[in-house]
Amino acid sequence: MALLTGRKVTKKYSGLKAVDDVDIEVSSGEILGLIGPNGAGKTTLINVISATEPITSGEIYFEDKKISNLKTYQVGRLGIARTFQIVKPFLHLTALQNVMVGAMFGKEGFKRKRKEVIETAIEVMRLVGIYEKKDITADQLTIPDKKKIELAKALAMGPKLLLLDEVMAGLNHAEVNNMMELIQEINSWGVTVLVIEHILKAIMGVSSRVIVMDYGKKIAEGRPEEVVKDPVVIEAYLGKRYMQKNDK
Repeated sequence: MALLTGRKVTKKYSGLKAVDDVDIEVSSGEILGLIGPNGAGKTTLINVISATEPITSGEIYFEDKKISNLKTYQVGRLGIARTFQIVKPFLHLTALQNVMVGAMFGKEGFKRKRKEVIETAIEVMRLVGIYEKKDITADQLTIPDKKKIELAKALAMGPKLLLLDEVMAGLNHAEVNNMMELIQEINSWGVTVLVIEHILKAIMGVSSRVIVMDYGKKIAEGRPEEVVKDPVVIEAYLGKRYMQKNDK
């Protein structure tokens, strides 16, 4: 069953189509990978889904409700949360206070009292593995820990759909493996995940299905092991010279 559906989703900047008539369907309970070279339109697509940026044309539905005309906070309260490629925590707040922000402004946040907000934030921090840093201000945290705070903040919103924008960028091999396990664990809690990632090993390891974008268009879709063998996908990532060299 489709949790989120987008039809002919388009985003223009001064006539340039960053996202060009993209159809997307995210099934309830799956981990969907979104890959493509730099500038392919992946983050822009997530921006439009989360209403961080307004859609130019097309329609997006979440649980059969049209959301392409909603504000960011309205989308968040319906059950869609996201992380950002460049983490920007509130540097002079503690890790716990940062996650509390998500708990206050998420799906049920406006109904929560302070005690419930704190309890939700602590619970999520334990699940993500960052609880021991709860009293440290964000400016003192490492990049991997800041990424976990960003993830915990999104989870504290209580999402049904979690949009992850390169949460593994800048992590070492062990940290990537830990993040892969965490994404799968989050999915096992009943959260549907749409993840952007450049690390093919990570996408292959966590995704049940993959969409590939290039120059704003969707160029391939299917099982990870099938998509990475597609000549169109290989060309988009590695170029025609690589294709010609390996055909000789």
